[in-house]
Amino acid sequence: MQGLLSGVSASVMTLIMEWIHRTLSPSPLRPIASALVPVLLMAGILYAVHRVIGTPEITATMALPMIAIVAYAIVYTVKLSRRNRSAAAPTTRETS
Repeated sequence: MQGLLSGVSASVMTLIMEWIHRTLSPSPLRPIASALVPVLLMAGILYAVHRVIGTPEITATMALPMIAIVAYAIVYTVKLSRRNRSAAAPTTRETS
C-alpha cells in the first residue's frame, strides 16, 4: 500500500509541477513555484493524514518522506527548466 501511495503522490506532484511550469511565464519564480507548491501541498497532506491516524511523532515520521519529496521536486524542476531552455534556444544554420 505504501508503494502505491508513493507512486500516486509522485504522479500527482509531477502533474502539478508540469502545470505550474506551463502556466507561469518564464521568470526566476517559475522554477521556485514549480517545486515549492507541490512540496507544500504534499507536506500538508502528509501532516493531515498523520494527525488523523494519530501518529505520535509526526515530525520524525515525515522527515524521510519529505527529504525524498524535496529532492524529487528539485530534480524534476531542473529537468523541466533545462528542457524549456533547450526548446527555446535558437538553432543556428550555416549557409554556404
